[in-house]
Amino acid sequence: VYPNPSSGIFNVTASAAKQSLIEVYNSFGERILNSTRAPGSLLIDLSAQPNGVYLIRVSQDKGSNAKPIVIQK
Repeated sequence: VYPNPSSGIFNVTASAAKQSLIEVYNSFGERILNSTRAPGSLLIDLSAQPNGVYLIRVSQDKGSNAKPIVIQK
């Protein structure tokens, strides 16, 4: 996931050969994005969200990985 921090536009790269479930949660634990994508690079636009720390989780059949992302405008 890059760049981090960002003004709200993030690139997510999934290197596995299978589909990925991408979820983004705000600081209240509310899911604000839920998307299933094919392998490769994905552009996520969170620019409508307020400044803060969010959690992005990428899940595949072999497990998941979560990382905090920061929006700073």
